[in-house]
Amino acid sequence: MEFDKATRTHHGINMVPLINIVFLLLIFFMLSTTLVAPEKIIVETPQSENSKEQEEVSLTLTILRNGEIYLNNKITSIDSVLAAFQASVQKNENLNVLIKADANTTTKDVISVLKAARTAGIENVALATQIPTKK
Repeated sequence: MEFDKATRTHHGINMVPLINIVFLLLIFFMLSTTLVAPEKIIVETPQSENSKEQEEVSLTLTILRNGEIYLNNKITSIDSVLAAFQASVQKNENLNVLIKADANTTTKDVISVLKAARTAGIENVALATQIPTKK
C-alpha cells in the first residue's frame, strides 16, 4: 500500500527578487554618487607671544594674502561684509568677530575690515595669531 506524499504549497510573496533589486539600487547609488570634501581655507596667521584663546566667536572673517575675503568660509566683498556685519549686529548686539588674516596680507585689507566692523558698531573684534614655536 502506497501513501500519497503531502504536497506543501507556499503561500505568500517571494521576497528574494525584491531584496536583490533593493541591493542593486543601493550599489548603483553608492557608486554613482560623488563625494566632495569641504573646502578648507588655509591661512598662515602671524605669530604672537601674547595670544589667548577666544571663547565665543559669532562671525569668522578670513583674509587671504591675495586680498580675498571669506565670511564664515564663503567668499565675499568688503561691501557685503559691512552689510553682513550690520545685519548680524541687529540680531545680536554682543557680536564677537574673529579676523584670520594671513601673515602676508596687506595692512590695507585688514584695516578695511576693521573699519567695516567699527561702522557696523561691533566692539568685540579679535585678530587670530599663533603662538611661536620654540626651537
